Amino acid sequence: MFGFGSWFFWTITVALLFLAVYFKPISALVLGFILGILYVFFVVTKFQATTFSLDMKPVKVKVEIERIISTAPNTYTQAKVCQADYRCQRGYLTFPNKNVPIEENTVLDATVKLKPFRSTSHFYGRDNTLKAYLEGIVFKGKVLSISDSDKKNTSLRAQFRSWWKHQLIGLTYDWLYYVLLTGDKSMMPKEDNARFKEYGISHLLAISGMHVGIMYTVCFWMTKILQIPLLFKGLQLIDLNRLAALFSLIMALLYVYLSGGAVSSVRAFIMLSCMVFAYVLRRPYLSFQVLFFALALTVLYSPFVWLDYGFYLSYLACIAIIGVLKYARRFQLKNWFYLLLSIQVACFIVLAPISAYFFQGISVSGIWVNLIAIPFLSFVLFPCLLLQVVLSSLNVQPFIFDILDFVLQSAFANLETIPKHVQWLNVMQMSWQTVVSCYLAFFLLFFDKLRRFAVLTLAFPVFQFLTKEEPLFNLVVFDVGHGTMVLLERNNQGMLYDLGPSYFERFNYVDSVLLPFSQKKNLSIEYLILSHDDKDHTGGLDAFLKSSLSESIQSGNNVLKAPLCPNNAVQLENGLRLTPLWPRSSHEMIGDNNNSCVVLVEYHNYRVLLAGDIEKEVENHLLGDQLEKTDVLLVPHHGSKTSSSHSFINHVKPKYAIFSRAFYNPWRIPHPQVVSRYIEAGATILDTALDGDIKIAFYENEIRVDKARDVRAWWFYDN
Repeated sequence: MFGFGSWFFWTITVALLFLAVYFKPISALVLGFILGILYVFFVVTKFQATTFSLDMKPVKVKVEIERIISTAPNTYTQAKVCQADYRCQRGYLTFPNKNVPIEENTVLDATVKLKPFRSTSHFYGRDNTLKAYLEGIVFKGKVLSISDSDKKNTSLRAQFRSWWKHQLIGLTYDWLYYVLLTGDKSMMPKEDNARFKEYGISHLLAISGMHVGIMYTVCFWMTKILQIPLLFKGLQLIDLNRLAALFSLIMALLYVYLSGGAVSSVRAFIMLSCMVFAYVLRRPYLSFQVLFFALALTVLYSPFVWLDYGFYLSYLACIAIIGVLKYARRFQLKNWFYLLLSIQVACFIVLAPISAYFFQGISVSGIWVNLIAIPFLSFVLFPCLLLQVVLSSLNVQPFIFDILDFVLQSAFANLETIPKHVQWLNVMQMSWQTVVSCYLAFFLLFFDKLRRFAVLTLAFPVFQFLTKEEPLFNLVVFDVGHGTMVLLERNNQGMLYDLGPSYFERFNYVDSVLLPFSQKKNLSIEYLILSHDDKDHTGGLDAFLKSSLSESIQSGNNVLKAPLCPNNAVQLENGLRLTPLWPRSSHEMIGDNNNSCVVLVEYHNYRVLLAGDIEKEVENHLLGDQLEKTDVLLVPHHGSKTSSSHSFINHVKPKYAIFSRAFYNPWRIPHPQVVSRYIEAGATILDTALDGDIKIAFYENEIRVDKARDVRAWWFYDN
């Protein structure tokens, strides 16, 4: 939508050029627009520059382990790979040999096989392809052999992280202390990450403006205290406050470097620098002008920063804080508790629309939890960690950690008593137009003469909601690599067919894809079918049973109310009719594939056939029942040549044939002959490996298809 050559780009360009002809001040805007385009093209060219071939051939390289992602069953890492001529690329590497000790910051010589990075693509949740692009991730690969692994990364950041991790061994909340000073969440348990989100304090874990600000403030006051003797030695003429401000800014920069130099922390440092220099130059430093100047510098530093939701959260929070402080100065609000409460309420209101859009929910408990958490972090936890860094460097025993562990255990125990419905409020799907309208309304409220128009800005999303045409039902085939996970949904009630694969209890598509999709759409799951007991179809079952999605179909103790393949036709509450076609008791088949649960889903005049992994033998049995034409077919066995016979395809005659498979797969499916058969039969080919998640909406008189790779595509990289 926003790419070069799109209607949006040309509309803005023509409008600016037209205005520049009549209004001279607009010419500066046009010039900035043109320079911005050139600068973005320069940055994109730099990002897209590849330095060596990724052709899956063995190549000798130097590998620097940046981060260990998982150790089971193999060691999975993020690494930087360099060839002999110092050309380097960053990506993900697997070490199959468990006997070789792999540690972060290790530099080793190895022989590797690399292939271009490729991720699944989904309508909602994290865009892994975009994330990888912004982080410079260009490959996935595996290590074939290691020739030398005795080297260490000697950078100051690597040495600090290794030393700090060693200091935290044996502590209950070692991961929290490690995150706060290094920005690395690799030690953080998955469950604690989810809890922080529900409590509304997940921002405490991402090195951002608050952390950089706390570091600056602590250093500023420590410097002020140490400067007191200087006041009695004839240095009264020197402005010690400004010296303290500049010194503290340098310490904040050191903290940003040691914490990994993430975009969020660099963004915060740029904002802090603008405020400090405004203070040094005796200009108003708590002003929107300084904030917007920092915004311009941030975008100049990283033009793609606006693709990060943290960018919007941080700047909107700053706008809310500066607004509250300005009103507090006008009304002489001096009570620190009321001031902090006002800031929390303002941040809650301002961040609510963007939180609902990105996270499909709002942290209700965040208002009062942050009233305790932020002062505790600012005045207790963070200063204690800095003090412990100093003491540990002097070989003093870490007695402070014992106190912190006790306090944090008590705090988290109290947080566990908060009811779930008070912690996090799930909200229905919100469009970006609604979010923009909300913030436009907030903006108009600041102007006396325009306040009456604030309500009018909400007219568009209301009109959009009232006139939106709802489909009869939706079919979603999720992109789960080699595997299957299908959702049929009507009236916010869903039926699932298979749950995709899982990987070593480290990753599954139920938590990462199905749950965000269901929350965004406010869906409940009313029925579950598992086609057969292959891990690429049932791998997500444990995660599903542990999630809130399974509540309506469990009778307790992880026991499902209905069989995983129905014996007879089922009429669901949402109106969908399920007719099981296979297996049958009269036909015993050898192997799980041919015992797949084949289901025909019908509603109105539409028919969807879900065929599992059946092969030609079962297809022939189904043809004996004069199987009718279908609108959509989930292609049997992912497009393998053992399935999809000519006779089966000609009987089913699907309008849409969907292949659910991985982009890189050793079986090289779908087989070209199978694809040709469907094309010859007049079917439109859809492929999760090429299209990402596929959503088919069935309306009264038409079928509409959406593809995740089209919806989430950007002009600056190959999706």
